[in-house]
Amino acid sequence: MAQPVPLHWSLDETGVEGGVNLPLLELHVAPVGFAGYSARELEEVGTSLAHRIRRTGAVKNDVALMSSSSHELAIVSISVNRPRTWDMPQPGELVGVRLHKSGQVTLRATLPRDSMGSILDHDALPQQVTSLLRFSGALNLIQPERIIVAIGVSDPKLTQVDRFNPHQSRTRAELSAYMSLFKLQTEPDESTSLAALDAGAEEVAGILSRALMKQHPSAS
Repeated sequence: MAQPVPLHWSLDETGVEGGVNLPLLELHVAPVGFAGYSARELEEVGTSLAHRIRRTGAVKNDVALMSSSSHELAIVSISVNRPRTWDMPQPGELVGVRLHKSGQVTLRATLPRDSMGSILDHDALPQQVTSLLRFSGALNLIQPERIIVAIGVSDPKLTQVDRFNPHQSRTRAELSAYMSLFKLQTEPDESTSLAALDAGAEEVAGILSRALMKQHPSAS
């Protein structure tokens, strides 16, 4: 890219959508060459955000959506499913959608987790990112043909690179060796087409996921 497109990261924010306090996967999609919304436009589009989410079919009708907004940001928080038992494995799920004044769309989701913690799985992560990319495209918020995409994980020290079993929790996991501070986030150095939010989602998700997991100390 001739000039970098600034992204709004929220990995260090306290408090999370969905009423959970867990490491979150963030996906950012930002349009290239978009002048941004006016205050009126952001309010109008932000008002439609919850409806757009429902219309995709990705969130069940009985799941609560909570909207909020400011002059820079429109947010919809999504309630997470509560496991029947504390040790039941849970797949990753969407907990929030953010629309920035700049036109950037940010999706926040939990990672797959079990009683031992949140998991970065070599197979599950690209599948989850693929779904998030396609969901962001289904929201029909981004119109410019060229976009940039990036992913990151909050509280990475509370994650492990491991296999997620949806039917059984792990009996052991190692965190202590990786408690030092480190970041998990990709930095986009080139733009891509809107196909990344549809037909090209799987390919782009694979690239992003591999780049992210290489940064984790336990991946080496």
